[in-house]
Amino acid sequence: MNMSTTGNDNFSALYEVTQTIGSILEPTRLLEKVLEIAMKHLDAERGFLLLKDQDEKEGFTVAASRNFSGNEQSSALAASSSVVKTVMMSGESVLTVDAATDERFEASSSIVS
Repeated sequence: MNMSTTGNDNFSALYEVTQTIGSILEPTRLLEKVLEIAMKHLDAERGFLLLKDQDEKEGFTVAASRNFSGNEQSSALAASSSVVKTVMMSGESVLTVDAATDERFEASSSIVS
């Protein structure tokens, strides 16, 4: 995929999210739809959207998730807690195909193979 195709797809995803924000007023449905759009454009099999929440022990709550059973979601969050902490500390998003093999997180004990 070349840069112009990637750029067009990013613009398309952003446009679709913008249209969705203007059309869905209920927050839970809105976040579920935004996750659906992101997963479609990233060609992801599973995903979750987290919201920062100081009242929670972990510092976040799961706002939306897709293609996880209850146990799988707990395992995925436990396995990716170092990724989540990195994002929350830096404020920057992380895209990884496999966090267990991603060298940015190789020192993390929470990432399991």
